Amino acid sequence: MSDFSLTELNSQMADMRAYWLTWGDGSYGVDDELVLYHSGLGGSLFNGVLRVGDHSLDDAMAMAEKTFSGLDWRWWFGADSDPDSVRGLLKAG
Repeated sequence: MSDFSLTELNSQMADMRAYWLTWGDGSYGVDDELVLYHSGLGGSLFNGVLRVGDHSLDDAMAMAEKTFSGLDWRWWFGADSDPDSVRGLLKAG
């Protein structure tokens, strides 16, 4: 097992987010920090939050609820995710 630098990890996470964004139909809110993809398909794998970045967790949750209303979706966490986001979502239920 080799050690990866943070630069390599960030590049890999960016590649993963780029892949999932190909499922999007263009009706999602995305900026450099808050990244969501919305396919319109019913499965949770095809709709989700990929990154919160410098947005507040409350803002990200509100955007997700609005964007994915009526659809199954998921919130992805990776090695570059803010641990406070995980704790905040668990606390929010």
